Amino acid sequence: MTSKIWLVDFDDTLATGPVTWGYQHALPKLIEAHGLPVDPVRFNRSLLAAQELSNQTMDLDAILHGFFQEMNWPAELEQSLLRDVLENYRPQLFEDTTAFLSALHVAGQTVVVLSNNPRAPQFARDLGLDAIVDDVITPHMLPGARPKPDRSFWDRVMERLPAATGDNAIMVGDDPWSDLAFAQECGLHAWLLDRYDRFADVDLGLNMRRVRTLLEIEVT
Repeated sequence: MTSKIWLVDFDDTLATGPVTWGYQHALPKLIEAHGLPVDPVRFNRSLLAAQELSNQTMDLDAILHGFFQEMNWPAELEQSLLRDVLENYRPQLFEDTTAFLSALHVAGQTVVVLSNNPRAPQFARDLGLDAIVDDVITPHMLPGARPKPDRSFWDRVMERLPAATGDNAIMVGDDPWSDLAFAQECGLHAWLLDRYDRFADVDLGLNMRRVRTLLEIEVT
């Protein structure tokens, strides 16, 4: 098997990110408690916009404010939702995460978690991923690096991992705005993980494929 270097996103690829956690756990409680109106079309559009913004900034205040504006919900409830997320959010591995990473590890592939989230290294340790990933890297660890999709992140990563090249590195991520755009910017092969079937109409570049689960990814 040809040795590859797998660059795997963390939030919403390996484990639930704060936006997804808030959608699954905090939002239903808030909606029920305050009888908030929910138009399904507007809700899905607003959630997608919030997910896109979350890949540009870690500012949860800004993400929530934009979401509440889109939904026409009372702004005074934003802080209630934010407190719930900040106090109760804990990343949880998706069901396919361990099997996917273990398959790569057994196959002798190099696995690097490449995340914009500065807390990813600690979260990965807390979730017991140390034994099956080789490194966890964020732009905050590399002088001069900017978050995905900026090319500078890849340039600094290659200095840390001299064996990494555009020919042997593969990006795996859950969104087109940072992960896929990063792969395109750096000339990498990529898999777009679309767990919720939101990106069926996204134009994929050369050497890029969309899957619904990590277990659909070919590890050879």
